Amino acid sequence: MLKEMVEMDRRIFVKYLGLTVAGTAIGVGATPLLTPPERKLLRPPGAINEKDFLGACIKCGLCVQICPVECIKLADIDEGLAYQTPYIDARTNACDFSCKGIQCVLVCPTYALVHELAPNAESTRMGLAVLKPDRCLCVKGEKLKHKSKHKWDEWKYKWKVNPASYMKDICTLCADKCPIGPAAITIEERKDKKTGKTYQIPVVKQGCTGCGVCEMVCPVDPPAIVIIPGMKWGEKNGKQS
Repeated sequence: MLKEMVEMDRRIFVKYLGLTVAGTAIGVGATPLLTPPERKLLRPPGAINEKDFLGACIKCGLCVQICPVECIKLADIDEGLAYQTPYIDARTNACDFSCKGIQCVLVCPTYALVHELAPNAESTRMGLAVLKPDRCLCVKGEKLKHKSKHKWDEWKYKWKVNPASYMKDICTLCADKCPIGPAAITIEERKDKKTGKTYQIPVVKQGCTGCGVCEMVCPVDPPAIVIIPGMKWGEKNGKQS
């Protein structure tokens, strides 16, 4: 009787062990499917191409720990194979290159972030800013009439967005706060071919690093200027017209 009970317990154990293993395998196999195919993560400065990055990054989190402005986060499980890899949510918290030597690159132990790709702020290429003119206050000739409620109002950067700077004739925050300057974005005058009226517009230049400060400080929601991760100058939608 005792022998039969032991044998039964063994069979039950093996059965549920098999179900557990199968369930785990299905879960692991399904994880990549959870990654939205159209979504690309904005990687920290110096990141190699995405496919190689996922293989090289050991998810140690050193770049997160050393970032002085705490802009680097670790991807959640809904990002599939990118789970626990570092990324930057530019709208919430952009990279402003306020650290010396781009510390996240220097601390990376596996060359997922490569110093040769980001020896300094000006040579970094994380992505490219793309303007959405229909949302832009500058294009509309408008200024921000009240203080934004966006998180960056209280952010602890080396600079703070002064509410008084909102009160210009038109909004130019994206160009004013760009850490790279005119090499990355300028405000230019254009003429509407249909009406003949002139207007001003932010124009993204070849020096854009994709750091995301312009997206972070844009006072409209959704933002009028966004970073496309990994986009290079000259690619589709890269140049402003």
